[in-house]
Amino acid sequence: MSWERFWANWLLWFLFLVSIGLGSLFIVALEHLVGAKWSVPIRRTAERLGGLVLLAVPLAADLLLERRGQREIPRRLFRSFSGRLAAR
Repeated sequence: MSWERFWANWLLWFLFLVSIGLGSLFIVALEHLVGAKWSVPIRRTAERLGGLVLLAVPLAADLLLERRGQREIPRRLFRSFSGRLAAR
């Protein structure tokens, strides 16, 4: 297993969890803002999914902090992704 492939998959799943969690928190905030009473079952599900943001905190710390001397691998990966996005 190559480290670049591992970090690419790790980054993809991290962004997936964060986007689901933040989207759910947005739905909860919107429902509280407009005072929607009919959507309580939907809001409860969104509140549970909003907990994924708390799961993402240790994952982000793992990415940002040095992990057994392999800190250069995520930097190279981010540079390669940003280079590919800039080329489009």
